[in-house]
Amino acid sequence: MSDENDLQERRKKAAMGAKEIAEEIYKLAEPIDLEDLEKKGIIKKDGGWYIVPNMNLVPEGFSGLITEIAQSKDGIGARVKISLRAKKDYEKYAKILKRRGF
Repeated sequence: MSDENDLQERRKKAAMGAKEIAEEIYKLAEPIDLEDLEKKGIIKKDGGWYIVPNMNLVPEGFSGLITEIAQSKDGIGARVKISLRAKKDYEKYAKILKRRGF
């Protein structure tokens, strides 16, 4: 009986872990309007990079797009490169998870 309870407990933990992963993917798949963030001064385009003076102001899913990060030239905030390909992947994964009931 103990082995059966242990197995049930492990399954429960695995399901909880999968649910947490699904929630994180849903956050990363949320739409991010880069133009709006630029208009609000939250990010600023700098060639192939974006300047982010305050990382606390960007939407939660923005961090999932970051592929490279460095200190900004003026020392205030960060310079980041982002991948819109990653955004498309998160959206795809979110659709799969939704179909599977997560």
